[in-house]
Amino acid sequence: MPLDTRFGAASESTGLLLWQVGNRWQAEQRSTLKPFGLTHVQFVLLAALTWLGVDAPVTQKQLADTPAPIR
Repeated sequence: MPLDTRFGAASESTGLLLWQVGNRWQAEQRSTLKPFGLTHVQFVLLAALTWLGVDAPVTQKQLADTPAPIR
């Protein structure tokens, strides 16, 4: 049974394009972080700690409450 879609081909789907870009971005992240032995989640946590710029221990709550930097 054919799919009920307004697209003539999968390549016309914005959703497919976003999925492909997301997969490529994730692959690039893994490739870039692999030499450092880091996962993306570990990198984000380290970046948040750096952004906080504190010299004392940081709680998980403080990390969770840290807003993402705007770039």
